[in-house]
This record gives sequence, C-alpha cells and structure tokens, in this order.
Amino acid sequence: MIKKTLQDGRDQYEALLELRNTLTQKTGLSPTEIMFGRKTRSMIPSINTEQKVPNAKTTESRSTRKQSVKKCYDKRAKNLPPLGSGDSVYFEHKQGQHWKLGKVKERLSERAYIVKSQEGVPYRRNRSHMRPTSVNVQIRDVSPQRELLNFDNISETKTSVPTEAPNTAELQMNSDNLVSECEPIEKEQKRVNPITRPKRTTREPAYLKDYVL
Repeated sequence: MIKKTLQDGRDQYEALLELRNTLTQKTGLSPTEIMFGRKTRSMIPSINTEQKVPNAKTTESRSTRKQSVKKCYDKRAKNLPPLGSGDSVYFEHKQGQHWKLGKVKERLSERAYIVKSQEGVPYRRNRSHMRPTSVNVQIRDVSPQRELLNFDNISETKTSVPTEAPNTAELQMNSDNLVSECEPIEKEQKRVNPITRPKRTTREPAYLKDYVL
C-alpha cells in the first residue's frame, strides 16, 4: 500500500488512516474501534456517531485467533537445552554473515546469554542464535601486561650518600666545557619576501600637481 501511494503520488498517512478504519473479518470492528471505541475522522464522509465498544464476543474471537497462531507456531518450535558457563558455542555475529566461535560467560535469563568471542569481546545473544560445539575455544587476552611492584624490595633498598667532598677544579672544568658547548650557533638568515597578489600602478591626478600634499 505504501508503494502504491508513492507511485500514485498520494499521501501515505491518509492511506493508513483509511486502513485503520477498515473492519476486520474476525471481530467485525476496525483496529481504531477496538482501541478507541470509535472511528477516527477520515476523508470519507460518515454520519454514524455511535460508539462501538468491544464486547465479550469480540474479545473471545481475538483470543481464539491468538490460540490458533500459537498452535501453528508450536508445531515447529521446540525448547532448546540450556547452556552452562564456559561452554564452547558458535554464535551469530552479524545477520547474513558467518557465525563466530566463543564461550558462554554468563546466563542472564532463560534465553539470554553473555558470550565472549575469541578476541575477548562480550556479546549478548538469544539462545536461538547459539549452537553448542565440541571445539575447544581459546579466548585471547587483549589487555596489556602490567608489572606488579614489589614493595618489600623497595623498602629494603637504601640510597647511597657520597662521603668524599667533590673536587672543585674538576667541576669548574666541566662547567666551562658545558658553557662552550651550549653557545648558540649563529646561522645566516635569509630574508624571504612574502608572495603577494599583483597590483596595478597608482598615479596621482593631474589637477593635484600644483598642490603640496
């Protein structure tokens, strides 16, 4: 219906409005009447202002419809066995792509699980998107290694304090060498003229030649 409105160049919201005011075969009421108890105003003229409240028969027909849908679904559905923490599984990574190997980290509810991929990334998946396997999955630890400090060895270390007085003559010679090495080296600096846009030559007006500016 939406495609037809796009082809005809009509308003799709008006089409949805008329669709929601259309009576259904099971209940004899429109979706708008079931929800609001009346029809919404549309482009089709109507003088019927009587409110139709869903009665017991309408509710019963809707319940029967739900039971028939459930019966058809249960014919091909089955309860999957639960998975435990640490089980190796194949899980759906992205829709339409290949499944990935991983391990079950945690079970959140009856059907929700936290799966850890081989790269160590956690994912939340439904039980229907997981398949147990006998493959031994190795989870790589991507966190960087950290060295632990041993505070016992640090407390035992002692700082060495010099006992002899330093030679003043050697210090003076070293300081002179440092000053000579750190002297700035003068380099020739070439002046670079900035590149500007071309300009036209300006001349003073002829009638101003007798005046001093």
